[in-house]
Amino acid sequence: MVREMAEEKCNYRWLGYELHDGLVQWMVSARMTVDVVLAESNGLSATSVARLKQVRNILDSGLEEGRDLIAFLESADTRPSIDVCESLRDFIERVEHEAEAAQQKLVGECPDPDWPRMPPDRAWNLVRIVQQAIRNALQHAGPATVRIRLGWDSPDRLCVDVADDGRGFDPSQVDPSSHFGLSGMQHRARLLGGELSIESKPGQGTRVRLIVPREKVACTDE
Repeated sequence: MVREMAEEKCNYRWLGYELHDGLVQWMVSARMTVDVVLAESNGLSATSVARLKQVRNILDSGLEEGRDLIAFLESADTRPSIDVCESLRDFIERVEHEAEAAQQKLVGECPDPDWPRMPPDRAWNLVRIVQQAIRNALQHAGPATVRIRLGWDSPDRLCVDVADDGRGFDPSQVDPSSHFGLSGMQHRARLLGGELSIESKPGQGTRVRLIVPREKVACTDE
């Protein structure tokens, strides 16, 4: 067991190094290139300059997430605590500009922030599920509005809803294993000990709901 845990930590650290030395460096280069183009943008239209600045903001968000992930993978012993509501508020703020450019609106609600203190790995997985659901809605559903609500389904069950008014689809016609985003969400939900459901009909929008029993996510020292 000790050997397996040591190997798992080694694998996590290796993945962090690969992200830092590979994908993140490509993003840094792209960010620097955008800065160069903006510095020489006298001949560009105001619309093109605005779009370049939007690309720079997207790259900044991606780099921030990449560095957060690398820090998370570096050591299980030093992972900082994650405030789920605060993390999702920050994410919504980062993607709002993209949504507004496509005439889409994000509405986030966290009416009861008194969630249990979660172990960092579980909080990370919960946040990632919600982020993916929001991304799916914005990129594939063509909605006017996406509503994100975090709260309690009952005193002992945490509930997250991501609902959009987009084009919708027939879930029975989709194989989650062929869609990495969907399979990733289902996998993370299983790691949390929760249940992920997707309700949708063509022309009637989509609702992604995650239900997690409180005892599955609360720190054991509570």
